[in-house]
Amino acid sequence: MTNIVEGYGRSTYRNDYIRFLIYSHASNDETINHLEKIMILYPNFSLEFETLRNEYNTLGGKINIYKKWVIENWNKNNLQQKNKSPSQNHATQKPESRIPKPETQL
Repeated sequence: MTNIVEGYGRSTYRNDYIRFLIYSHASNDETINHLEKIMILYPNFSLEFETLRNEYNTLGGKINIYKKWVIENWNKNNLQQKNKSPSQNHATQKPESRIPKPETQL
């Protein structure tokens, strides 16, 4: 998750943000791999780690959907803001979360 935050800090540069989303997704996959190794090495704890693995699988899907949303929509949102005059931007601007949310939910 820290990769997503760091990437958002560089979100002026769209490709940097996407790269950090990819890093985040890869780190999530790496964590799943570690959990699977633990399940093999410590079968007595397998059920607990299976629950964690399932949660990380869900998180990986959400990161992937968000990454696709950023790839498809990031420039559209920025271009809409740039095409407005400064007075229009200020008058119509609403407070938003720092990280845009995709329309699609799991």
